[in-house]
Amino acid sequence: MLSRLIFGPPDPSHDCVKIVLQSSRSAFRVFRNEDFRAELNFYTLSQQEQDRIFNELEVTAFVQIYFQTETLIKFHEDSFKHYLKMIKENLKLAHQNILKSSGVEDEHLLTWNKLIDMRLDEYRKDFNEHRSELPNVEEHNPWILVTAVGGYDHITRGRGKPEDPAYRRIVKWLFKLSDDTNKIFLKAIKRI
Repeated sequence: MLSRLIFGPPDPSHDCVKIVLQSSRSAFRVFRNEDFRAELNFYTLSQQEQDRIFNELEVTAFVQIYFQTETLIKFHEDSFKHYLKMIKENLKLAHQNILKSSGVEDEHLLTWNKLIDMRLDEYRKDFNEHRSELPNVEEHNPWILVTAVGGYDHITRGRGKPEDPAYRRIVKWLFKLSDDTNKIFLKAIKRI
């Protein structure tokens, strides 16, 4: 109650920008990590392939927070659910506006939107096909594993192995990203 009196109610539009920026920064940190680069033999790759890896990390982060928000909506029945729905509805727009303000041209924005939609559809399908293999689906965020596997598969063009250190790094990164996103949500709950 005190937080709401001091800071006012949560602003889903503002929080969307915060969440997307946080996810983009975290993707960039993974991309710049020298251990991660060594694990992928990064410096032997063409500039185009290096750029593609960053784009895959960016999309992986975005898809993770989108699914995380979608999952949280299912578990809430109060005004927080309304807040989460507003977040989910505005995440893509926030991502697009951030890219646009960074100088990304309109034609590339359309490509980004198509890529995001394609990954969302792909990972939903993967989740449904492998749901029985995922532990305690109702208690945990299964999207971390689904997104990590999918993202890693795209980053390595299907040549990666589950025991690869880069895959484990991606899983740990997505758990941290999920925790960081939850912190933003927890601050918002205090102001509802």
